[in-house]
Amino acid sequence: MSDINERNEEKTVKAVVFDFDGTLYDKKGFVKRVIMHNLTHMKLLVSERRTRRAFHGKYYESTDEYYEAFFDELARNAYRSPKKARRWYMNKYLPSLSLILEKHYKIRDGFNEFFAYCNKHDILVVLYSDYEIDLHKMKVIGAKPRLFDFLLCAPDFGGLKPCAEAFNKALKVMNVEPRNVLFVGDSDECDGGVARNTGCDYMDVNDFIKSELFLRAQHRENEER
Repeated sequence: MSDINERNEEKTVKAVVFDFDGTLYDKKGFVKRVIMHNLTHMKLLVSERRTRRAFHGKYYESTDEYYEAFFDELARNAYRSPKKARRWYMNKYLPSLSLILEKHYKIRDGFNEFFAYCNKHDILVVLYSDYEIDLHKMKVIGAKPRLFDFLLCAPDFGGLKPCAEAFNKALKVMNVEPRNVLFVGDSDECDGGVARNTGCDYMDVNDFIKSELFLRAQHRENEER
């Protein structure tokens, strides 16, 4: 048994799940930069934030149902058509996030080393984000997608964090029991909430990077070959 799992058998860590924004990187100043990049679309930007908050914890039976409801609400709040709202979101808003990340942010020190350590010790490394999975976003901050066992998008499972129904579906994809999952995030309400709602352990990223669990993976003998 891996020394990372020096807990009682019932609480063995078999998967570590990470949020993306604010967790894989420190997002200080991010919101201000998003606003500056979207000044010509402020109604849509404000609506996106309002809609996302309203959708926290809501559950839809399918991905299509989620996106139809999400873009209908986004459009209504911004006084746009759903078609225009979707086009702005996919073609303007999401690319602006990638551009900001590429210019200003990088993965937290030691994270790639931790992912590689987990790979060596048969511990799943999972990304679970409320935003659509974009390999380019991961690469521009210096994260290595190949070190992840699963890259999961909450809307694909029917709802944003802290939606328990959606994350329970994700757990089935991972094929792990909640008691064996550690969720690492930066929001006690959303990341911590989905962990508590499904019976997983939760650790704030600032505590995680000081934990024995994380620090053990930083020794040179554990570096990726």
